[in-house]
Order: sequence, then structure tokens, then C-alpha cells
Amino acid sequence: MSSRVFGVTLLAAAVAVSLGCSEESGPKTALVSGTVTKGGKPWSLASELGGAVLPPGDAGCTLVFTSKPGGKAKGGEDFRAALDPATGSFKVGGAGGKGIPAGDYDAVVYLGAFGAGPSGAPKKGAAPTSMYGREVARKAVTVTEAGPNEFAIDLPAK
Repeated sequence: MSSRVFGVTLLAAAVAVSLGCSEESGPKTALVSGTVTKGGKPWSLASELGGAVLPPGDAGCTLVFTSKPGGKAKGGEDFRAALDPATGSFKVGGAGGKGIPAGDYDAVVYLGAFGAGPSGAPKKGAAPTSMYGREVARKAVTVTEAGPNEFAIDLPAK
């Protein structure tokens, strides 16, 4: 076999192997969705704020899934949900929109930014519970590879 034919054959084999191995070797992921409710009823940010104006740059609410140790995600890894503040519906797409690793999570709803008041300055005596704002609801959930992974996260009724 000539060296040229051998080189082309070797290159073709390398390409075939790399294409066969191009699948990601990380943990399998699953899409997560659901709704945020309050007292079991549909929730919206507007109803929560009661007409209050948000400080500049404050999204008003954030939903974060934080992985617990022992799952396929690293313990303490955060995955933010795309939350529709008008309907309370959410989707957690993870990296590249392909979902998040299966495992146990704390799904936490945060309101406001660091306990800020209308001027954007912290309210007197208000301390943030996290970088996302004030925690108002927490639910332990288990995300499975097989699904379905639809969750309702209920805010406490006042």
C-alpha cells in the first residue's frame, strides 16, 4: 500500500472515530417545566407587587434550581428558570437548552433584588437571603431522566 493511500485511509478512520465519539459524555439531562402558584391559585408578579414599581435592573422574581449533593449535577450548581412573570409558568433549559442533569434539587423562588426599596437602595433592616433576592418559597424536587419533570411551586398565601 502506498504511503498516500495509507495516509488517506488513516485520515478517514480518524474522522469516522471522531464522528462516532462526538456525543457528549456528560450526564444525561432532562427538561423541567411547571408553574408558580400562590395558595394553589395562578400567580403573577403584578398581583404580588400590588402596583409597586420595581427598581431599575430588578427583574422582580427569579426561580432557581440548586442541585443537592449526590445527583449527576455538582452539588450546589444553580440552574435559572425562564419564568414568565405574567403567568407563573417556567422552563429550565440548562446549558444549551438541553435540560439539567437528573437528581435532587431545591427549587427556590426569590423576589426583589437584595431587599431593595423603590429607590433601589436596601430597605432599612432588609438583608438579602441570596444574590437573587429574598427567598419566598422552596420546594425539594427530583428530576428524572425519563420524566415527566413538571412541578408546581406554591408561594405561601398571606
